[in-house]
This record gives sequence, C-alpha cells and structure tokens, in this order.
Amino acid sequence: LLINYSLVKTALTEIGEEGGHPAPKANALTEQMDKFSTYFGLKLGEIKTDEYFMIFFQGIQAEAKSLTDEPFLPRPRKPPLRFTNYLPTPTRYETIYDFYHYQYFEVINKIIDALDSRFKQSVFPLLCKVEKFILSAANITKEEDNVSLNDIKEFLVGDIDIDQLERELTMLPDYFSTVNKQKNLNLKRITKISTICELLNIEPVGKNLFCEYRKLLLLYLTIPTTTATAERSFSALSRIKTHLRCTMTQQRLNH
Repeated sequence: LLINYSLVKTALTEIGEEGGHPAPKANALTEQMDKFSTYFGLKLGEIKTDEYFMIFFQGIQAEAKSLTDEPFLPRPRKPPLRFTNYLPTPTRYETIYDFYHYQYFEVINKIIDALDSRFKQSVFPLLCKVEKFILSAANITKEEDNVSLNDIKEFLVGDIDIDQLERELTMLPDYFSTVNKQKNLNLKRITKISTICELLNIEPVGKNLFCEYRKLLLLYLTIPTTTATAERSFSALSRIKTHLRCTMTQQRLNH
C-alpha cells in the first residue's frame, strides 16, 4: 500500500466519481488516505529511540507533502464534569512533533507488551521443551543440551504411558535411520516436526510400533498457537444464532 499509495488514491477517487454501489466506500477510504495520520500509522517504525523517531518523522513529513493534508493538532477535549474525579487529565500537546511522538511510542509499547504476553506465558517454555524432546528422540546423535523425559513429565501425565514411551525411544532412532536409508531420503539430521510425521507415515508399521511417541506428537501438534480461530468461530456464531434464532439446535447449525 505504501509503495502504491498515490495509485490507490487515484483509483479510489475514480471509483467514487463513477458512482454506484462502491462509491460511498471509495470516497470514505479516499478521505482517510488524505489524512496525515493514516500515512503516519502505516509508516510506523520499530526502533524505540528519540533519534530514530526524529529521522522517521521528518522523512514521513517529506513524503506526505504531496500525498496528504498538512498535519494538525486535534481539538482538546474535556471530559464531562461527573467524570473529572475518575479520568486522568487530558494531555495537551504544544507541537505536532510532540503529538506524534506520543502516538509512536504508545504503539511501540503496545506491540512489545502484546509480544511479551504471547511468548512469556508459563506454558510456552514447556512446549519448547516438548518440541526439543521430540526432535532429539528422533536422532541417533544427541546434543549436549538435550531435554530428558523428566523435564516434560508435566506434559505427559494422564495421556502418555511413560514406561512404554521409554521403551519406544530406545528403538526410534534406529527405525528412522533404517527408513532413511531404504527410501534414499539422505537425511543427515532430523530438524523438523514435519519430517518426523513424514517418516512415520511412510510405513504403517511405524504408527503401531511407536504408538506412545505418535500420541505425544499428536498432542503437541494439536495445541493451538493462538485462540484466534476459535474466537472467529464464536464471532460467526453470534451473527448466525441471533436473539431471534435462540432456539436453533446444534443439528441445524451443522446443516
């Protein structure tokens, strides 16, 4: 979008001038693209320093001169009197630079916080250990920092027969090595979970011989990385099963 910003604006303007059903949306998008704040948001950088922001802001100002209106400070808004004791005092900015400086760092901080909350969950290190254990168990040569079975017992309890899994692990590297030679796969080392799945699917006997290891693999693969898909499903359900359709059963929804 940034590369073809002017072309997109021209196309939207032409669509708006032609009229018809898409014209209102095209005009609204053109109005948004005329604003400096839109272009600024698209050009947000990732480096969290005042020096970089100064270069970043000056560069955007130069680029936006021929593309958008001049930037301006928003009108100060006062909260209702009944909320003055609860809401913080609105920040007043003296210059355009200060206003976008605050927005820039607010966005950067929110991105960092979102990444921290995603990748610093208590269960995430355990899942990393499980992945490392699955890969190390498939290779004959072991690394110094291999994960042992005791390190992931928390993940196995209730689902995996640990004794059976230990017996399977003694045969697993030799089995994969044999399949590798017979099928001329030329694998020096297994580094991907997908490779393990392919090796187990080559021969049906592999799934039966290493049933607990396969179960561990399935448990790992079925853990969702995010809840976005489930949340989208609930959003779609709320559009289908409205208050007027509250008696709709599961059979009807699945139809």
